[in-house]
Amino acid sequence: MEIIRSLKELRRDPDNVITVGTFDGVHRGHRFIIQELKRFAEQWHGRAVVVTFDPHPQIVLAGKDRPPIHILTTTEQKLALLEKLGVEKTIVIPFTREFSRMSSEDYVQDILYNTIGLKGIVIGYDHAFGRDRQGSIDTLKTFARIKGFQVEQLPPLEIQGQIISSTLIRKKIAAGEVEKANRCLDYAYTIRGMVIRGEGRGRQLGFPTANIELENPYQLIPADGVYVVTVKLPSGLYQGMANIGFRPTFNGRHRSVEVHILDFDADIYDERLEMSFYKRIRAEQKFASLHALIQQLEKDREATRTYFSEKTLSV
Repeated sequence: MEIIRSLKELRRDPDNVITVGTFDGVHRGHRFIIQELKRFAEQWHGRAVVVTFDPHPQIVLAGKDRPPIHILTTTEQKLALLEKLGVEKTIVIPFTREFSRMSSEDYVQDILYNTIGLKGIVIGYDHAFGRDRQGSIDTLKTFARIKGFQVEQLPPLEIQGQIISSTLIRKKIAAGEVEKANRCLDYAYTIRGMVIRGEGRGRQLGFPTANIELENPYQLIPADGVYVVTVKLPSGLYQGMANIGFRPTFNGRHRSVEVHILDFDADIYDERLEMSFYKRIRAEQKFASLHALIQQLEKDREATRTYFSEKTLSV
C-alpha cells in the first residue's frame, strides 16, 4: 500500500475517489465504508484512496474540560489493517490545532479538491469536518455541483440494533467486554508494547510474567482483570493469560499490564510484542493469602487452556 504522510509529498490526482475519517479501530463499520469506496471507485473509473489523520484529532484538541481520547489502534496498526483490506493508497494528514481551525469550505477547496484531487467522495452517515465540525454532506454537495465530483453518503452498519462505532467499541473494552468488542471489530482487540522489567513477583509464585509498556500511551487498556490472550513475539505466536490492574494482594499503587505466556521460558526483556484479547476470565480481586492467589492463578491458567482447546475443536 502506498502511504503519503505529508501533503507536501502529494501530487494532485483528479481521478481519486476518496473517503475521509479517523478510522480508529478499522472496525466493521469502517470496513463497510471501504468496501463501498472500492465499489464506487470502480464504478466511477477512479482510484480508491483513504484519507486519515495522525494523531487522532481528539488527542490534539484535548483540554482541561475535554480529556484526550483513548484510541483503539495506533497509526501503524491502522495502516496495517487498511492494507489487509486491499486499500492501495492512504494519505495521512498531520493533525494540528492550526489545521483544526480551517473552515469547512477551505478544507474542501484547498485540501480535498486542490491538494488531493478527487472525482468522488464516499463518507459515513455521521461525517463532519472543518472548524467546530461545521461541514456536512450539504457542504460537499454544494462544492460537488460547482467542481463536478460525485458524493455518496452511506448508512450506518448495525449489529443487533446497535450502530457500530469506535465510541461503542471503546465502551465495551473499557468495561472488559472484549468478546463483544471483537464482534464489532471483526478481529481480536490488540495492543502493542515493549517488555520491561517488573518486580519479579510472578516468577516467585510460579507464574512468570512479561510486564508491558504500551507503545502509544493513548491506546485503550481493557478493564482490570484477567484475560485470555495471544502474544505475538519475533519468535512466534503464543497463548497466554494477561493481568491488568493494581495487584491489590500486594497493595500495588500503579496500574500494570502483564502476561503469563503458557509453556514459555525465555528472556524477552526489551522485545516488542502484540497482545490480542479474546475473553475476560474474571475481574481483579484481592486474596487473603499467597496460597489463595496461586490456587486462583492455576484455575485461570486452566481456563485459558480450555478456551484455546475448545476454540481449536470448533474450527
